[in-house]
Amino acid sequence: METTRLSTKGQIVLPKDLRSSRAWGPGTEFTAIRDAFVRLLGLNNVRTEDPHAVANALALTGQGVDFADPLHVSSRPAGTMFATFDQSFVRRMKRAGMPHVVIPHV
Repeated sequence: METTRLSTKGQIVLPKDLRSSRAWGPGTEFTAIRDAFVRLLGLNNVRTEDPHAVANALALTGQGVDFADPLHVSSRPAGTMFATFDQSFVRRMKRAGMPHVVIPHV
């Protein structure tokens, strides 16, 4: 069995042999990983630091948004905006019903 490691950048590194054997290339979506997280977090003995933020982020991944970005947005204090210079991220989040993501005026 291949070992999968977390990189120093916080990314999950899938071994090349594993990617090649399954024809996984850049842009491959892993809904199985999302589903595994949902099942794992549904266990009684598993806790997260911020269950509300994690639940929101997982819900947004079902709408085609990466997990990390909505986790940051969902972790912001209530009633505050989330500022980013990433215009496509702002559009994706607005389509997903998260209007508090904005581009700052500089």
